[in-house]
Amino acid sequence: MKVTTEERDKILDELTEEFGVGVIEPDEITCKMLGERMGISHKRANMILNEKVDAGLYTTRYVRSNVGNNRVKAYRKVKDV
Repeated sequence: MKVTTEERDKILDELTEEFGVGVIEPDEITCKMLGERMGISHKRANMILNEKVDAGLYTTRYVRSNVGNNRVKAYRKVKDV
């Protein structure tokens, strides 16, 4: 199967859009950020934020960490409708 450069780029763009991991946005936080602000462990911060997600108050997505090439879960407060 012969694929042009444009077709290959389109495939790569589609996959990046679907599976890519972006950078953290200003309205998102991580467990590390909450833990440092509150002086609590990462585990406790994770529990607090996941409770908020379970209650429908926050959403999550994966983003690139500021350190290294790791992905971390970012939490965003659900906007009032």
